[in-house]
Amino acid sequence: IMAVVMSRLFSKTLFKGEKWGVIDTEGKEVVPCVYDVVASFYEELAVVCKNDKWGFVNTKGELAIPCTYDFAFDFSEGLATVMKNGKYGFINKKGEVVIPLKFEECGVFSEGLAYARDKKGDYFIDTNGEIKIRLPKNFSLFDGSSYDSSYPTFHNGTCSIVVGDDYNYVINTKGEKVTPPCRRGSCPGDTCGPAFYMLF
Repeated sequence: IMAVVMSRLFSKTLFKGEKWGVIDTEGKEVVPCVYDVVASFYEELAVVCKNDKWGFVNTKGELAIPCTYDFAFDFSEGLATVMKNGKYGFINKKGEVVIPLKFEECGVFSEGLAYARDKKGDYFIDTNGEIKIRLPKNFSLFDGSSYDSSYPTFHNGTCSIVVGDDYNYVINTKGEKVTPPCRRGSCPGDTCGPAFYMLF
């Protein structure tokens, strides 16, 4: 069985013998078909999974970061969210842990901030792992439009925050409200439209 699926960068993912790899636009195999999962390239690295462990390959097909994690997200702003033993943190492109794996959940970085949750609450942290914005206790990850996990991200300096089951508002990168709370779907001009990073 062989199938080719378009990737988002310069190449195509290749499915052969129940394993995934990557070919370039000329049909040359760049990443060998030895992985259970090969995601799209972001910032010249792609998430791969082998034997239920996750790592990253580079555009040369080399395993740049070994498959040692229980899960991994795409790189964003030079950092990638990884999970091991139920705890999330962040690594750089050298595979070095730059924010310890201590969170219960994490999103991805956008405009220098990433969503994170621990037993004490929900936050936005900076690239040093410092808490910059504390989210309200009734903050909700569910955006009301799907049952997939979603994490808030900043776009053009603002982010939509969902509170409770049916209300949201927009904050800036300082955590200041720039719109009043409103019921989802009733905001003037859709000013509280969702700004989420959807997983898969």
